[in-house]
Amino acid sequence: MRFKPHLIGASEHTLSLTNIRSSFYDIRYISGATGDCLCRAEERVTFRMRHLEPTQGHVSMNTVSGALKVHWVSGDPSPGIVEYKAAGDSEWSVRHASVTTYDYEDMCNRDGDPKTYYDPGFFYTADLPASLEGEIRVRFGGIHHRSEIFTVTAPVPPSSDEPHSVALFGDMGVQGYYRGPDAVDVPSGRWDTYWVVDHMRSNTRLRMAVHIGDVSYAMGYARIWDLFGTALEGVAMRMPYMVSIGNHEFDHTSGGWHPCWGNFGSDSGGECGVPTRHRYQFPYWYYSFSFGLVHYVMLSSEHDWTEGSEQWEWLDEQLASVDRLVTPWVVVTAHRPML
Repeated sequence: MRFKPHLIGASEHTLSLTNIRSSFYDIRYISGATGDCLCRAEERVTFRMRHLEPTQGHVSMNTVSGALKVHWVSGDPSPGIVEYKAAGDSEWSVRHASVTTYDYEDMCNRDGDPKTYYDPGFFYTADLPASLEGEIRVRFGGIHHRSEIFTVTAPVPPSSDEPHSVALFGDMGVQGYYRGPDAVDVPSGRWDTYWVVDHMRSNTRLRMAVHIGDVSYAMGYARIWDLFGTALEGVAMRMPYMVSIGNHEFDHTSGGWHPCWGNFGSDSGGECGVPTRHRYQFPYWYYSFSFGLVHYVMLSSEHDWTEGSEQWEWLDEQLASVDRLVTPWVVVTAHRPML
């Protein structure tokens, strides 16, 4: 959407709006100094497919088979499908998706605020065949509402020495931020996309992104997840986007791990990992997978990792079972320093 704030000179701005499954957008330009409304869009903005639009697409990997998994969000609970076409295919093939959702009562609401909760929509996941190679064209949605066509590159199979790059990072967040139950602010000077996303878009060597906790910094403000998922779609529909949790996804006072020497408080804002698990569909709070010559271990620094704990024993088994002839390298990740 383009609009001109007529009270602040001859400037023009373009906003990339996020479909948060609401009936309309009311766009205003607010003075950071006075709080006055300097400009307001003449018409309320709506999306063509409204709440039925399939949004926030991303792909990950099945941690056992290595197959691509396609994920998206929609306000439509009807059956979802993924259509895909590999190089040389003349017809689209179809896979059916599973669907989940959650509500406020599923989270740790002692730490949360019901005013910040917003209907998260429905979360779809479909597995593609593990045999797919190279570039794959993908579109997703319901029977009558489809996404645009994306080109996804299949994962590098275990033991392959194909040269590639991987982006490993944590603590990202989102460009706009939440203010009140019905508003999303875009601070001055933040019109550009994040430099991390820009880098990943421009780096043609990248074959996978690994996000090690503190993903969107939603912390109970549900719409932030929609903003983040939309902003990352162009990158996360190009390559597997693998996620683990940090304190701002999981930590809560009604449960979890609270060692006397730590600062494991209520950093998730009452989410206790629920939105993250539904959106990214990883198998457990800690998990592993292989990609090329590397076996990746995604630990949870927010669960007990001390000697003798369940996670400690799991890690010990993981490291002992790695076939160094297949994956001679092991990368172990966690959000917080652990030693």
